Amino acid sequence: MLSLIPLLPFTGFLINATLGRRLTKGVSGAVACLAMLGAFGLSAAAAMRLLAIEPGPGRVIDERLYTWIAAGSFHCYSSHSTLQAARKITHTL
Repeated sequence: MLSLIPLLPFTGFLINATLGRRLTKGVSGAVACLAMLGAFGLSAAAAMRLLAIEPGPGRVIDERLYTWIAAGSFHCYSSHSTLQAARKITHTL
């Protein structure tokens, strides 16, 4: 779900960039608005999921995207984590 947040606006951009001249201004605007509203809805749902978890070090939403490296018992995953983003923000302040 977290990976869809940036992908929805990008998909809206791709639709408008490739089909923009063939679409009316109203349809093009609707595609852009729906993409942004969808990303906002997913962001709000992720925030509600995070707030539903009891505060503490385990308050993380970690979604595994794919296995990056797998060799024997070693596995390295690519994932999104809200805790990592929060740590980056707090360290830059």
